[in-house]
Amino acid sequence: MRIIYIVHGTYNSAGMERILSIKANYLVEKFGHEVTIITTDQRKRESYYKMSDKVISYDLSINFDFYYEYPMLKRIFSFYYKQMKCRYRLTNLLFELEADVVVSLMSRNISYLHKIKDGSRKVFELHFSRNAREQMLEGTNAGLFKKIAYRFRALTELKHIKKMDSFVVLTNEDSLLWGHLPNLSVIPNATSFFPDAQAKLVNKIVVSVGRIEPQKGYDQLVDIWKPVDEKHPDWKLIIFGDGKDLEALKAQISQADLQEKILLKPPTSSIDVELLNSSIYLMTSRYEGFPMVLIEAMACGLPVISFRCPCGPSDIINDKNDGFIIDIGDKVSMAMHLNKLIENDDLRKNMGHKARENIKRFSQDQVMDIWNSLFNQLMLKK
Repeated sequence: MRIIYIVHGTYNSAGMERILSIKANYLVEKFGHEVTIITTDQRKRESYYKMSDKVISYDLSINFDFYYEYPMLKRIFSFYYKQMKCRYRLTNLLFELEADVVVSLMSRNISYLHKIKDGSRKVFELHFSRNAREQMLEGTNAGLFKKIAYRFRALTELKHIKKMDSFVVLTNEDSLLWGHLPNLSVIPNATSFFPDAQAKLVNKIVVSVGRIEPQKGYDQLVDIWKPVDEKHPDWKLIIFGDGKDLEALKAQISQADLQEKILLKPPTSSIDVELLNSSIYLMTSRYEGFPMVLIEAMACGLPVISFRCPCGPSDIINDKNDGFIIDIGDKVSMAMHLNKLIENDDLRKNMGHKARENIKRFSQDQVMDIWNSLFNQLMLKK
C-alpha cells in the first residue's frame, strides 16, 4: 500500500513530529507499506527524529513561515498566494505518486485536499482538540475580530472535514466535542518507548516536561510547590523545557525563594533517562491534545498527577489507580496529592507498577494495528 503523509516539516522536536516518525518507520518496517512524507517548509533541514531509509521525502518549498514576518495586509495576500502555490504543487505531486491513502496533519490544506481526484483516500488527522484555538486565546488580549475569525474558520473547517474519507482524533473526550460524524475515528498516539527497566521511585524528584508557555500552566507551580516544600524540603521539582515565559518563571521562582527546589533545565533528547531517575510525574497543563510525555512517564513506571484539562488525561490516567486527576486549577488539591505520594512509599510504587501495566494499551503494536485496519477499510471502499 502506498501511504502519503502531509506535514509542515519534520525538523521540529515536538510531539507531532515524533509520532509521525514512529508511524512512518513502523509502516515501512513492520507492514511493508510504501511511505512518503510531503512537507511544505522543510527547507533542506534534517528530520529531528530518525526516519527509516525506506521513507521517501518531498518538500514543496512553500515556506508558509515567512509570511508571519510581513505587515498585516501583505501577510493576507502572501498567505493566499502561498495557498494557491501549495495546492498547485501538491496536486501535481499526488497525481505523480499515485498513492492509495493520503493523510494530512495540516488544517490549512483540508479545504481542497478532498477535491484532488488522484484516486487516493483522504484522511485528516488532528493533533489538537476541537476547542484548542479558543483555549489558546484565553488569557490573551486578542480582539473581537480575531475571535470571530477563529470561530468562522472552525465552522469552515468542519464543512471540509465532513467531506474527508476519514477524520481521526486522539481521544474519546475530544470525539464527543465533534458530535456524530460518520467518518470520525479515535486513534491515540503510541508511546515512543517502553523501557526494559522501570523507575525505582526512590529518588526524591518530581519531574515535569514541556514548553514554558501559558498552555502548560507552569505559572501555577510556585503555589503548588510551597506547601510541598514546607513538609518535604528534601524533595525537588525538575522541569525540562524552554519557551517564551522562561524568564518570567525564573523570576517567580526566585521571588518565592525556591530556586534551589524548583530546577529549570533545557529540553533533553534523553528524557527516558530523566524519567527513570524520578519518582512522580506532574502535569499542570490548561489544555492538551494528547500529552505524549504523560504516557512516556507511565511507561517508565511513574505515578502521575495531572489537572483534568481537555483533552488527554481523562483518556490516559485511571484516576486513583495509576495516578490522580485533579480539577483544573485546584492547586491546593494538587499539592495535597503530591504530599500523599511522597509520604506513602507503598502507594507510590503500587501506582507506578499499575501505570506501567495500564499504559501498554498505547503500545506501538496495538496503536499501529488500528491504523493499519483503518487503511485497509479505506482501500476496500476504493
